[in-house]
Amino acid sequence: MKYGINHKAVKDTCYNGYGTLIGSMDVPTDPWYQDLTGNYPYNPTKAKQLLAASGEANQTIRLTVPTIPTYEQCGQVVQSELQAARVQGQTRRADVPATWLQECLHQR
Repeated sequence: MKYGINHKAVKDTCYNGYGTLIGSMDVPTDPWYQDLTGNYPYNPTKAKQLLAASGEANQTIRLTVPTIPTYEQCGQVVQSELQAARVQGQTRRADVPATWLQECLHQR
């Protein structure tokens, strides 16, 4: 699915082009940070091929986004990107902080 998301488009749409793509959950100031931005370049054709080969094409995933306008917009952009790669997304809003913390952070 990483090949099916245009991360630059997400940044440009959701954050007006501000920010830096880092390809990691860690920030560059952390000593264990690794720059992974080039590992999965946007390639929707490859995403479709890999998903089809894995038998996971046409799956539905749930995107739970906090009720913050920027994140809701990002969820819609990611959902649209994934649909192009034949993954259906269902965006669900979660109130911050109560529902978000309970459903997303504590149930890993």
